[in-house]
Amino acid sequence: MKVIIATMAVVLAPAGLCRASEGPIRIVKMDEGYQFFEAETPILFYRTVAKTDEQGRYSRANYCHPIHGLDGTVLTEDFPKDHPHHRGVFWAWHQVYVGDTPMGDMWACQDFTWDIRAVEVLPSRPDSAALKADVYWKSSRWKNGQEPFAKETATIRVHQVASETRLIDFDIEILALEEGLRIGGSNDVKGYGGFSTRIVLPRDIQMRDAKGPVTPKNEAVPAGDWMDFSGTFGETPSNFAIFVHPSHPGRPRQWILRASGSAQNLACPGREPVPVSATKPLVLRYRLVLHKNADLNRLFSQYSQMQSQDNP
Repeated sequence: MKVIIATMAVVLAPAGLCRASEGPIRIVKMDEGYQFFEAETPILFYRTVAKTDEQGRYSRANYCHPIHGLDGTVLTEDFPKDHPHHRGVFWAWHQVYVGDTPMGDMWACQDFTWDIRAVEVLPSRPDSAALKADVYWKSSRWKNGQEPFAKETATIRVHQVASETRLIDFDIEILALEEGLRIGGSNDVKGYGGFSTRIVLPRDIQMRDAKGPVTPKNEAVPAGDWMDFSGTFGETPSNFAIFVHPSHPGRPRQWILRASGSAQNLACPGREPVPVSATKPLVLRYRLVLHKNADLNRLFSQYSQMQSQDNP
């Protein structure tokens, strides 16, 4: 399949970087995206310019890598050998249709383009900083890749470390620009697709939700609104949790979990594609929690009360 390289309408800094925000959490605009820092320590990089492997395959943008743990360890992977289309923290679907016409495979980076036309660094808060990106979905299968068929708005907010815990929020809104837009996971019993994390999995990885330990299976595992991954990341034991906001569609939550060599995925909507409105955006909200044995039930209760990143 033909892979399209994403275009950018954002004017990027010719000198390599420029400061875009001030405060405890800083956002610096760079040639290929935006880097979040706390003081001088890198936290997260949001990629706006498409990247491919050495053979020019698997072109993708609109994802986060690397993400650094509390001790500076790089937690995420990009172009892993077992699944080279996986990339850091990303959100994508195998099935994308306008009517009955497939729009390529954004999960596998085939016939799909992320056209990032604008990135706004939002006003800083005392303990966090955020950016908002307008991302237009295109495909070589739709009007020769010249016109978008959907608009995504992605807001990413990084919080300052407090009590050995860092919060990273992702609010994703998808609006159809053409009638008949539908998105779905893999067309098999797994149904994987949606918000995913490709993290470096330690050998002593353990997984749990609010009810206790969770064992990965080949197919989706019904579990709760949050999933915690604990183990020796780098040289120190720590945890990496994924929260799903209660407003998120789809219950019970279905998780695709792997103990080695793959991504961790909240499978939504699953195998059967669902319609995306042209008037009311589909809103998907998540929080990553980098921590050391934090009280996740308490943190999730606080997160549940948040209306949005604009109105915390």
